[in-house]
Amino acid sequence: MGSKLLKRLIEDGETVRAICRKSSRFDQIKEIKDKIEWVEADVLDVPSLEMAMKDINQVYHCAALVSFNPSKRESMYQINIEGTANVVNVALNANIDRLVHVSSIAALGRVKDGAKIDESTMWEDSSDNSHYSITKYRSEQEVWRGIAEGLNAVIVNPSVILGEGNWKTDSSSFFATVHKGMPFYPVGCNGFVDSQDVVDAMVYLMERGVSGERFILSAENIYYKDLFFMMADQFNKKRPSLPLTKIIGALIWRIVSVHSFIMGKTPVITKETVNTISKKYFYDNSKIIAAGFNFRPPSETIMRCCKAYLDR
Repeated sequence: MGSKLLKRLIEDGETVRAICRKSSRFDQIKEIKDKIEWVEADVLDVPSLEMAMKDINQVYHCAALVSFNPSKRESMYQINIEGTANVVNVALNANIDRLVHVSSIAALGRVKDGAKIDESTMWEDSSDNSHYSITKYRSEQEVWRGIAEGLNAVIVNPSVILGEGNWKTDSSSFFATVHKGMPFYPVGCNGFVDSQDVVDAMVYLMERGVSGERFILSAENIYYKDLFFMMADQFNKKRPSLPLTKIIGALIWRIVSVHSFIMGKTPVITKETVNTISKKYFYDNSKIIAAGFNFRPPSETIMRCCKAYLDR
């Protein structure tokens, strides 16, 4: 998503400064890499952030760690919460004109009985909340705190993002998993959105000047079964035919955990991921649509991403 944002801003003729770390790679933006002013900085390093925001008018805060791996939990809390607090504080001190913060639907409250979740749904402590959810909720609270202190900011809450990216990580790994072939499909439901739509909505809201608001970015609520079926059809692969029940899910994440430990690798499936994809969540996107924004159909997104995976 970050690479797509940079490309969009360059295409719009914006002068762009972006932060990077020593370990950063630029494979997805190599064609525009030289058109961007790069500053070596980190959200956990305040002096470097101060240098990065000097003489800047607008800030897009996209940096976060997404992980359901227990070994990365401490880093995720630090990066997502402390890092966002640093961004907010530096933006306030630098008199930034406007900030767009990328939160997540994970930061929203949960409801029961299949009712839709909207921007007003209140957060509740629950065993259904993953540690990632908690960090995104608490990082969003830092932005609300900044808004109360005078920061001109807007928050976007993307649902599960689908797009061309690292096919081995995050939601992009769905495509690789289905392409390899799998017998099981998760029984849950979630909201899904094109990565380009997230970028377009961020720029759209930055330009509109709305402040002190949050917007759910979700094109459609889709059952994982239907999502995997669409991917399998595009790949001309056999559709998964067995529901991933709680018992089977519990068995799989334990086997994966032991295997990953032995091999010294990060587990692809954890207890939290199994729990998340087993739940049924429905999100209301009417607020951003009422503001004049429209989403791409997920079927088009899946078709494009499957082609990109095959052409990689």
